[in-house]
Order: sequence, then C-alpha cells, then structure tokens
Amino acid sequence: MRKSNLRPFNQLLLLAGLTLLGAGQALAEGSRELHPASYPAGGARSNLDIQPGQRYLDRVKRVGFLYVYAEAGEYIALGSSNRGNGDSSDGDILVYDPQDFGIPGDETLPGSADFSCTNGTTASGNHSAGSSLGYIPSRAAELAGANSADNSTTVTDGYAPCAYQAPVTGIYGVLFGAASSGGGPTGSVATTDRSSNTVAAWEVSVRAAAGSVSNIPGRLYSYAFIGFTGGNDRPVYSSLYYVTRDGYRYRQDLRGLDPNGYLLYANTFGFLDNGEPLYKTIRGNNAQVSNLPAGVTAPPAEYPIFFSDIAPGQPAASEAEKILQALSIPLVPPSPQIANVQFRGRSSGTTTTTIGVGGTFSFTTTDTVSYQIVISRDGVDFDPANPANRQLTGIAFSGSHEVTWNGLDNDQLPFPARPEPYAFRAYGRNGEVHFPIVDAENNGRGGVVGGGPTVVRLNGSSPGDTTAFFDDRGYVTSSGVPVGDLNGLLCGAATPAPASPAYNLVGVDSTTVYRRWQDGNNANSDCNSSAGWGDAKAVNLWTYFLTPPHSADLYIEGLPVDLSTSVTVTALAEPGDPVQGSVSFANYGINPASGVTYQLQLPAGLGSVSFSNLPAGVSASYDNGSGVVSFSGLPTTLASGEAYTGMVFTYTAPASGPLPVQSSIDTTLLDYEPINDTASAVTAIGTVDMQARVSGVAASVEPGSAVSGSVEFSNLGVDDAIDPTYTIQFGAGATIPAAVQFSNLPAGASVSYDANTGIATLLGMPATAPAAAYYSLDFSFEARAAEGETMTITAQVGTASTDANPANDTDAAETVLAYPPSRRIDVTANAVCVNDTPYLEYSITPVGFTPGNLATVEWLGSDDSTVQTLVDQPLDSGLLLWPGAAVDGSGEPTAWPGWEMVAGQWVEVPSLVRPTATVRFSVNPSAEVSVAYPPPTEACNANPPGTISAAPGFGGDDAQAIPTLPLPALISLLLALGGLGAARLGSQGRGARQQD
Repeated sequence: MRKSNLRPFNQLLLLAGLTLLGAGQALAEGSRELHPASYPAGGARSNLDIQPGQRYLDRVKRVGFLYVYAEAGEYIALGSSNRGNGDSSDGDILVYDPQDFGIPGDETLPGSADFSCTNGTTASGNHSAGSSLGYIPSRAAELAGANSADNSTTVTDGYAPCAYQAPVTGIYGVLFGAASSGGGPTGSVATTDRSSNTVAAWEVSVRAAAGSVSNIPGRLYSYAFIGFTGGNDRPVYSSLYYVTRDGYRYRQDLRGLDPNGYLLYANTFGFLDNGEPLYKTIRGNNAQVSNLPAGVTAPPAEYPIFFSDIAPGQPAASEAEKILQALSIPLVPPSPQIANVQFRGRSSGTTTTTIGVGGTFSFTTTDTVSYQIVISRDGVDFDPANPANRQLTGIAFSGSHEVTWNGLDNDQLPFPARPEPYAFRAYGRNGEVHFPIVDAENNGRGGVVGGGPTVVRLNGSSPGDTTAFFDDRGYVTSSGVPVGDLNGLLCGAATPAPASPAYNLVGVDSTTVYRRWQDGNNANSDCNSSAGWGDAKAVNLWTYFLTPPHSADLYIEGLPVDLSTSVTVTALAEPGDPVQGSVSFANYGINPASGVTYQLQLPAGLGSVSFSNLPAGVSASYDNGSGVVSFSGLPTTLASGEAYTGMVFTYTAPASGPLPVQSSIDTTLLDYEPINDTASAVTAIGTVDMQARVSGVAASVEPGSAVSGSVEFSNLGVDDAIDPTYTIQFGAGATIPAAVQFSNLPAGASVSYDANTGIATLLGMPATAPAAAYYSLDFSFEARAAEGETMTITAQVGTASTDANPANDTDAAETVLAYPPSRRIDVTANAVCVNDTPYLEYSITPVGFTPGNLATVEWLGSDDSTVQTLVDQPLDSGLLLWPGAAVDGSGEPTAWPGWEMVAGQWVEVPSLVRPTATVRFSVNPSAEVSVAYPPPTEACNANPPGTISAAPGFGGDDAQAIPTLPLPALISLLLALGGLGAARLGSQGRGARQQD
C-alpha cells in the first residue's frame, strides 16, 4: 500500500509515448482467467455478481464493475454468456469512455453508456455491435476467446465479439448486464448458463487492430471481485493479482474457499476502529455484513485487482505497468526503514516509567505506511498476540512519530514493576495489504482441504514470500465495545469454531492449511451455531514487508500510592443511537490507598443512563440535572493492584453534541503519580466526521535544510461527506517556503501552492469523501533561513455536510528553525571612535562547522526594526561605520547618528542606534551583540565639532591618542599596530555566542 486510491478513474493520461509491448495469444481476459483449462475438476464456477441494489459492508456494490486500459485506435472486444437470444431478454454489455467513475467498488455510472453491445454507438470509428454479437455459447468458446474485432479472422471454437474502437487513450469502464431469464448461478464450470442476476462467462480483451486475434494481456482490472457460486459445497480455486499503492504485487490463491455470494477486495488497513487500523475480523448480522460495532468502519476498496499474472517478467506485466503509471503507483517498491527509536516515561522523561502509566515511543521512518512495537514480558517471547506482551500498531508514513502507551499489556493489565528492564522491538512496515473475505461461509469442507488462501509476494525484496497474518480472536474496540471475548472466542461461544489456532501475528506460511474454520450452512446471521464460521463476517487477512527490528529497553518502577482511572466512549453516534462507554478505577501503587473517592461526570440532561458489568455489591446512579454518576459499594480503601475495570454505562444519543465524559479518582493520601488520576473522552453526534492530521514533521530543523512530513485526511463517519475541501498552510511570514514538493498523492489529485501565502490546495479530489475514506500525501521543502523562528504546518479539511466533530478538522505540527548547540559562532564586537567618527570593530569565530558563505550584519534599532543590513562582510574580522555616520574621501567625518544640520547648526535628534544598538551577525547560525555608542573624550569625540551629546549611557575605556588620517591610511596603520585593540581611542562592546 501506499495511499488511498479513491479517485483513479479520471486518469486519462495520454500514454501515447509508451510503446505497445507483449501482445499475447487469442485467449480471453475475463472468466477464462478465473477458471482456466487447468482448473481443478472438483472446483466450482464463481459467476460475476450483478445485483447493484445491495452493498457489502455498506461500502461495495454487489455488482462487478470492470476497468480496461486501451490506447486510441485499439479495440475492446467483449462477450457474455447472457446473450444469444437476439432479443430484449439478452444481457447487454456497456462501455463508458474514460472519466471519473467515483468511489472504487461503489462506482457512480454516467447517465448513458458510450457503447452498447446491442445498440452500438454514435461515436466515429469501426465498431461491431448488434443482437447477434458478443455471445459466449459454451465452455469451449470461453476458453478459446473471441474472433477478431471485425470477425474477419476466426479462432477454433471462438465466437464473434462485439467491439468498441477506443476513441482516446485512457481507462474505460465496463458493465455486464444480467439476462431477463435464467435464474441464479449453478456453479458449473462445464456450462455457461444464462443468469438473471450474474454472468457466468465473460470477456474483456484489447486488440491492436480490427483483424487481430492476439490479446494484449494485463489491461483488465477491477477494485472488487463480487462473486456468486449459488450455494455451498462449491469450492473456488481462482487466483487474483493485487498491487499496493507503494508498488508491491501479490497473488492470492483461493484454494477451495467455499462461499455462496461473497466479496474479495484489498486496501491498506482492512478495517478501522475510530480511524486506526483494527487488525481483526469483524462480525455483521446479515449476508452483506452490515451493522458493524460502534466506531468500526470498513474503508473503501483501494487496490487494483488484475486477472492476469502481473509478476515482473510475465507477459502481462509490461501492459499492466501502463495502468500502474496512470494510477501513480511505482513500478519498483521501496524498502522501509526505521531509526531513532526512543522511549520516554510519561512523567519522568527517561526510559523509566511507573506501573500503569506508560509513556511515549518516538521514532522516524522512511518509505513506511505503518509501525509495530512489541513490548515483551520476558524478553524472549516477542509474539504480538501473547496476552502478556503488548503490541502497538498504527499509521506511520515517512517522517517523525510519537506513539503513546498506557502501560498495559494485551489483556489490559499493567506490566508489573521489577528491577530488570523490559525489552521492546520496533518495526516499520510497507507493502501492507489487507484482503477482506466477506461472507464466505466455509474455507474447506468434507474432502476439500481449503484452509487458505495462499498469498505470494511477487516483487520487491524477498519475492516469493508467502507469509500472512490473521487474528480471529475477540477484542474490545477503542470505544469500549466488546466483540466476543477479549483474546478468546470471537463469537463468544464454541460453535461455530474458528480455525485452530485462531491467530498468528508472527507470520504463518500461507501455503499450509492454516485457517480452516468450522463449516456449516448459510444462515446469513451473526454467529449462528449451524452456519459456517465465516458466515456474515468480514474475515481479515493481511501481509506486509517489515524492517529489521530496532531493540531497546524500558524500566518500570513501583510507587507507594498511585491511583488510576480510564474512560472510553463511542466516538461517533447518530441521534437516537445507543452510546456505550466504560470506566475503570485502580490502585497501581505498592501500598493500600485509603480515603478513596470515585467520580464520573456525564453530560446533564441525558434522561436515562443504564449501567452493567458492575462488581457484586456495586451500584451506580445518574443525576439528570448535573450529569454526575454516583457509585455506591466501591471500597474507600484500595489494596495494591486492586482494580474495578470495564464498568459499562449506556444512554441514548441526544440530537446534538459533542458529549464529553470525565472520570477521576482521589485519595486522602499522597498520590505519587497524579497524572493518571483523571481521564476523559468525547462522543460526537452526527454521521460525518472529517479529520485532518499532520505527522512526520521533525521538532526542529536547521535553517536551509529539508523538511518533510505527511498529511492525512479521513472521514471517520458513517455517511459520505459532501463537497470536501483540503488545504495545508505552510508557515507564515518569513517561514513560508519558496516551493513545496508533493508526492504519493491520491490518484487523480494535484496540488496548487501559493508561495506568497503558503497555502496549498488539493485539486482533483472526489466530490464526496465516503465513510471511512482515507487520503494521504507526502510533502517536502527547504526551510527558510529564519533562525529561531517556529514554523507551523496546518492541515484543514472542510465539508458542506454537517461535521459532527469540528475540533478534529484542523491539525498542526511545529518545527523550530534552529542549529544544533554544537554549531555556533562566537562574536566579539566593540564600539570605537576613530578621527571623531564612530566605528564597530568585530571578529567572528565559527565553532563546529566550516562556513560556506560570508557574514551578514544587521543593525537593529531600539524599536527592534532593522536599521541597516550589510551583506558579504568578512568572516574573521572587520571594521564597520556606525549607521548614520559618514566620512568623505579623505576619511573626515561629515555626519553623525543622532544629529542633523538645521539652519547651519547641528541639532541633536532621536536615534535608533544611540545610546545603544543591537547588532546581529549571521553566518548560519547567527549571534547578536549589544554595543554602546563610543563615549566622547578629549582625544576623540564621535559627535559634530563643538558638541557633546548629553544622551545617557556613556562610559568606557580610558581614551588613547590616535592620529587623524584618511580612512585607507588609517586602516593600514591599525593593521600595522595589530588591529584596533592596539589603537583604540574609546570602546564599548561585548562578546556573544549564538543563543540556543
């Protein structure tokens, strides 16, 4: 994976410069690839489903919409087993010219097609259409493929296709129609029966010329395969080919999967729990697997699925790569990297934390999409699934990251204190792909072994790798909603049974029988005991490419008394929905805590609030006027390690929000770690929740160096967001970068950047952001030479829909433009009077670096304004005339700061550089010094003849005599005397170092 691919279809990129490569034999691209001549004898046909009135996961239409890439003048040859009657009962085949088809897997079709197999087209070109064309009458015809586009050249057992000559180069849409008779699928591979809700045999092939019978392989793809066998005991053995957004290619072999109607697709993170990857299988309650747990959403289909083998070196690969280029997918995937991994305790700021408090892991990654951190209980077992360990995972694109850990293990119990360290390992990941298998009742049954699928990496590092991961155990969502038994049975009952073991998070060889679950019938209900375990579920299967681990230690200490509380609540709810939360209280200290009180504050006016999972003898009541929850029966003394966890409260969501909740715990004793004595959460009310997030930006960078990061936009809601807008503000004033480079954009998107305002606007994004949609991009730029400034990068998302939680529409990251302490300049500067003229002598010593430029000197006035800027000044030492002073060609003074000639008389006037001035020396880095104007003496008076300024602040060294000479001669003499230090008449100044 690399990025969300929610608008790939406006990629009309004219790839005329790419030559046609790899033309294949006259074999069909379509159902023949799914059921080739070598298909197992006991295997069943999986028809392409055509029931657009239904949607899986409320996300993917139950209709097989296809995409085909064709270059101008080429022919798209089409055929279907739903034709052949030559009348209106036939299923048509429609082609749509390149355009925006909307959300992958949930496409929005134009009002009319550009080509119909039955009715043809009004477009110019050599097309073939009519009621007698495009009929695949038999299995032999399916395997043989189509005759030439104009039917002038035939192939043995072939058929006469209908054909559309492509008017432009681009990605076309294809939709097969059902027949008006024929019923449902039969599962028969040997026959190509008509169907009123599917199509059994179908072909979409690209030909270079009208008379050609050579297909161009690799041109056909989809984003979701919607299959329908028509019943169980019909095992499927097809293979599909997927490509992630970061360019990894995978093959998926189904190996006897036994579904009825089902969905296969792929995306980056599988399923989301309040915007973060879930890495679990999810339960529904019907054939479409809808009504998911609160906060759990299914992102749209994201990765293209090819029907031909696109492994590097295969005949279809070069043609498929034209599509990948059009979709902005790299042809060679990068290798991920992770570095600078550290742990800081929540309060200590060191590698030591305390029981149940945790801390923050920080790290940087390159070419990653996610991270994984495993904290081991014994330092030997790093299995992420071990309940005694703790696994932390989440989204992490290239850049700097911080991850918070609450000090608990996978069973939500605290790691105990001990003198020995706890070891942890951190990984970066890319090439991540999740393969949801939706509503597949069985995965092997009777004599069919099943237990797959097999997943094979086809390119990048370690091609041929078959490692896969899965976790079919129960869990608790981030909103506190239990789904089955935590780390136990997903259904909460032994029947139907999952595979044994029910998880593997260290990686299983997917060529083995690793996931055969209990088979059964098709009940289309949640965890029905007579159904196959996969019924009404979206089974999650994933793989990725890992960096080598980064290993380090952390320490956990005990405290005499440390009370703790936590609270979770549904993040988003519609008015009238149930809102469920849970609250926990504990003493993680090593001594008992006395005088303990417990508080839970809910919004007032909720009406009725119910409570469950309370300990024996404990009750709770809600005050509607104040929102305060009172507990009775909880002890006033908590023993060491005593905890009351998962106490559940439920209420009906009101019409508006947000609805905050806060818990707290107190004691009459000294609590040694009060940071975890309070906790809070919030529920937003609505159906759309757009979110912006900035990540990967370093906390500080050197001026002039590269700054990089990522921006993520998502819709955490359950409904589509209308007319979303996406902007990024890069700095302000002196920190606005001159240019910003953007990469890994969502397909079809571009960025308009205004260097005057620093505002970047995303263009070409979809008109709607579907529920659970996720978009991201990377940026980089050169930091301005604005040392000491703090630059803020702000991402903002908007929508015409009502946003349930506007607070997360904006996110910002700051970076300080500063040099490291090891790099500085030491400056010595003194004010001197020479020939009644004020000068500044200085010397600069670079420390920790070799300058690549001369110095810039800025005189700053008493009002902090810049009075004078001098560039390209000497680095070692120099002599500067005071701003406002002037000399003639012989070095005689003609003007002085703070004085003006008025009516033939010198008159004192205010000056920004008297009696003192600040001077900034910049050599990247910079330093500032404060200097006082040279004081008047008998020997040298840096004021007009006959005047002495009464301005305060004068003083300095005793005067020394110095001859009055023209400036060139004066400088020569000073140098001969060893510099101004040997010829100073009067001086005021100081030394300075760079300010950190």
